[in-house]
Amino acid sequence: MDKAAKSQFEKQTIKYIEDKKIYDVLENLLRKLALNQPNDPIDFLIDQLSHKKPNFIISILGTDVDIHKACENISLQLNLKRICADELITKEIQNGTALGKDFQKTRSQSERISEEKVFPLVLQELKSVDKFVNGVLLENFPRTLQGAECLKENKTVIERIFAISEETIEEKFKQKKYTHELLDIKDLLESFGGFVVNLDAKGKPSEKVSEEIVTMLNYRVKHTIPLRPPRILVVNPPGVSFEKIGAQIAQKFGLVHIDGTALLNDEINNKTRIGAIISDCFQKNNLVPDDLLCGLVYNQLTKSTSRILGWVLTSFPLNPAQFHKYTSWELHPHFVLSAKIKEDVFSKTILETGDVGDLNYFGQVFVNKSRKNKQFFDEYLTDFQKVNEAVEKAYPNKVEAFEIETNSAQLGNKVGKLLQNPVYYE
Repeated sequence: MDKAAKSQFEKQTIKYIEDKKIYDVLENLLRKLALNQPNDPIDFLIDQLSHKKPNFIISILGTDVDIHKACENISLQLNLKRICADELITKEIQNGTALGKDFQKTRSQSERISEEKVFPLVLQELKSVDKFVNGVLLENFPRTLQGAECLKENKTVIERIFAISEETIEEKFKQKKYTHELLDIKDLLESFGGFVVNLDAKGKPSEKVSEEIVTMLNYRVKHTIPLRPPRILVVNPPGVSFEKIGAQIAQKFGLVHIDGTALLNDEINNKTRIGAIISDCFQKNNLVPDDLLCGLVYNQLTKSTSRILGWVLTSFPLNPAQFHKYTSWELHPHFVLSAKIKEDVFSKTILETGDVGDLNYFGQVFVNKSRKNKQFFDEYLTDFQKVNEAVEKAYPNKVEAFEIETNSAQLGNKVGKLLQNPVYYE
């Protein structure tokens, strides 16, 4: 094969992969493997490829609120088939079937209906999903580990569970509001770990609740956007905490938030061996060694929840050495949000008032050391500028600048637009 023929073949191959969305198909299968963790992954993949099953399934649970209207809104806006366990039970009772009579008897005795008995009805609905819908919304199912196990045995994978409540389970437990149903839901949510999104519905109309969920899911169900979980890098200046803003963006779009300085705080609070080293650095007004922070960040970025859901990374990297280490991991972002600062204002704030964002352990150490040693501050500010330059060089056309004074709502809107732009996923 001569050079021209080889070049033509490579172009045809790339076009085929893009046209058939091969990358998306493979990543979707990988996500299902990670979520389901089958004993025999090969058999699982064969089953997934051999049978028609909806690729996108979410579950929405209401712990103390009526979620029916919100689920209807979400299914209409995202073109999802809504499967409501309560409606299936009611239909069986109204039709007078043997199963319906069993349900009626259970209810008349004020007992809970076993999800194992409800599952065949749910499964029948799952098998009848039309190919023209984007996926499935399970309303109030599963609510127990038993129901989740039924789905798992059928190799049906829930991508995300949204738990909607006016009062969190933790708050209910503090007030000793124990019920069997609440305990079951608590166990269920804990088993799904990072794939659960808790939404506060207190004082919110159903339209607002559905709007928040649609925002999180919108980029996942549109065929024009790749299925790949987004990776967002936020470059913020030293001493300024973006932990709250990063957390709000992650919550809004259903991503994992990883904050470099928060990881240090967690190690201290959990009283780990590494936490003791970090605490000693803070007490002596020393910054934490790069290798230690890089290790903590890498562990979070490579967790299955981060890979499957996507992530927002803040407060890292803060210097060229950290950025070099980050690029060596080949976990490149789909786009970068780069904070721009007015040096004179920033310098005055750090050196004189220290009132920039929310200062955490790292921020306070940075401010204290900067006020004692201006040369240290100048060197760190230079490092921040070098990181911005390195980012722009490494990821041309993927860097979006924003003013440091930008609030979380404005930044969230910017992220929303970027998530809908397929250019950033190429």
